[in-house]
Amino acid sequence: MPPQWSAYIHPEGKAYFFRDLGLHVVTEAYMYDHKTAEKICAWATEVERQAESQGLELDGDLELFLELDEDDCNYYLVDRATETLFWLTEYTTTELGLKPVVSDSHLSKHHINIMNI
Repeated sequence: MPPQWSAYIHPEGKAYFFRDLGLHVVTEAYMYDHKTAEKICAWATEVERQAESQGLELDGDLELFLELDEDDCNYYLVDRATETLFWLTEYTTTELGLKPVVSDSHLSKHHINIMNI
């Protein structure tokens, strides 16, 4: 496993891996596999590069979740201070699989309902 990475077991039994250096990174990809670990580290570096180029401050309140998808990688960022998810690119609610909304408060209410399912 790469330096600064640790393995943990979720209370529900699934293994996950956490990098506690700079931007915190979480993945369920099997980091004991050398090729998988290289891919995750490369994607983490790429997201950090893009975030910094957009002027995003990568402080201790942010966490990056990475999920390998063949030759691609899905991700989201979590701001733990504000308890929000976000991406480096703008997406519509439809692209995220959410129902259409008419206002920010409607989106917040809709989001809370989804999280409570």
